[in-house]
Amino acid sequence: LENDVIVHFEVLFDTSQPRVTVDDTVVDVSTDLSVGYGYTIHRVSSRKIQLVGPDFLLLTVQLNGRFFDVDCRVSRDYCQASTGIMGTCTDAGVVRPKPKPYDGLYKNCHVHGKSHWHTYFGSGQYFRGNCDYQVLAVRNTTAGADLPQFEVYAHLEPCAYGSTSRCVTKAAVVVADIPPIVLTPSGVQIGRTPVSSFPQELVNYHSIVRSSTQITVLLHSSHVK
Repeated sequence: LENDVIVHFEVLFDTSQPRVTVDDTVVDVSTDLSVGYGYTIHRVSSRKIQLVGPDFLLLTVQLNGRFFDVDCRVSRDYCQASTGIMGTCTDAGVVRPKPKPYDGLYKNCHVHGKSHWHTYFGSGQYFRGNCDYQVLAVRNTTAGADLPQFEVYAHLEPCAYGSTSRCVTKAAVVVADIPPIVLTPSGVQIGRTPVSSFPQELVNYHSIVRSSTQITVLLHSSHVK
């Protein structure tokens, strides 16, 4: 999954029962198990297990004697680009709905230059910390809003050897179902995986886009009006 998590299904021949491992660790799938990136392992019965993912993905493995029957359902967006044995599709399948971009008002905060911080309230300050700092965090509990909780961190260190000023040398965005998105002057990583092309589509319609030297992480909320 996403070049980061390996889910392995196998049949135990002595018991004719399925076993599931995640990154070489045997896991208990008696209840739903989240494996990251928006994917969940769901045990339908003692002989049938499903991997449910974003964008209508549904992988079903079912014991048939001592072997598996495998059924994989994907949206048309994915099967058009498939490179597996099953080939590609043309006009069959479900098309992912495209979310409506947020067109409301925005508030901005900034960390830039040599230790300059500007808050949502418009105040500015000169801050010379030398560590990792939480720039902002969203913990929305409004009923029905369903906004994704996320956090943004900045790593500050001396702008130059012996300097008393501090500059941001690394930033990170932490959002549910995705490994931390880390931005540095040398590139962008999602967990341990470098991002090599833009735009980069993530689960739950989040994305990373690039324009010249500017990197933007776009987080989607399905209930924003």
